[in-house]
Amino acid sequence: MRKILALAALAVGLVTGCTSLRDARGPSEICEVHHTLMNTVEVPGPHGSTQLDRDYVETGTRLFPHCYPDYPPDQRHRLVIYVCNDCARLQRDWKRTHQTTVPAYPSR
Repeated sequence: MRKILALAALAVGLVTGCTSLRDARGPSEICEVHHTLMNTVEVPGPHGSTQLDRDYVETGTRLFPHCYPDYPPDQRHRLVIYVCNDCARLQRDWKRTHQTTVPAYPSR
């Protein structure tokens, strides 16, 4: 009986894997900058720390606070976040015009 329980626990562990999912959405699903309904998106969690350009961080906080994150991805940890389509568009435009100051981590 113990062997069966041990095998069952092992099978459950192998099927579910070692991925953790954390809800990092804010209190409202409405973007406070663009006043639009945001989408719920699952993204990789951060792997390590990253120093971002100060101008990028300050601009992002004001103009596109609900966009895709910029950090090295960690496939073992996942986050659920809100993403505003207008914020994501502004982030892409800002990155296009400031290519040397933004990290090359994959974003959408």
